[in-house]
Amino acid sequence: MLMTDGDRYRGFLSPRRGKEVIDIPLYRKGADVRAAFSNFGNIVKLSLVTKGLYQNAYIQFDSTVASTYFTENSWSHFIYEDAVRVLSLTLPKNERENRPLHCFKLTGLPRKDPGYLI
Repeated sequence: MLMTDGDRYRGFLSPRRGKEVIDIPLYRKGADVRAAFSNFGNIVKLSLVTKGLYQNAYIQFDSTVASTYFTENSWSHFIYEDAVRVLSLTLPKNERENRPLHCFKLTGLPRKDPGYLI
């Protein structure tokens, strides 16, 4: 059975306080994700799901501070030196589909050159 956007978080996350974090490298653990996002509030629930060569995290906070920040200020965040994209679970389907049109990945950088310095 195929999951829709609505089914993805139903029963797990509160849409207003939930975030979907995508493009997390496979070597990152839940503790890394928790540490990187804990400055936005207390994390109530965290789930990691492998999607191909990356992972997705579903995070629920105890407040809407993260929701406001990632809706009004930023579409991405860093987990240490790795840039990841953050989507609000309340985004309409057309906005979810449009966000990748405004993102790009840099490739060909020296192996130990962190992208966050650019």
